[in-house]
Amino acid sequence: KAPTSGGGDSGPTTYTVKSGDTLSGIAVKFNVTVAQLQSWNNISNADTIKIGQVLKVSK
Repeated sequence: KAPTSGGGDSGPTTYTVKSGDTLSGIAVKFNVTVAQLQSWNNISNADTIKIGQVLKVSK
């Protein structure tokens, strides 16, 4: 699933985790830091993301 666009929508952009994704890879894709992703999504361990999990990738 493609990320939702921020154009006119209220709320953050989201991304659905796919097989092979890593938090650091997702961070690079959206030009944010792993720390920001962890903060926005209440993730304490960067290795615990799951396929199908929906992450906020912008504020």
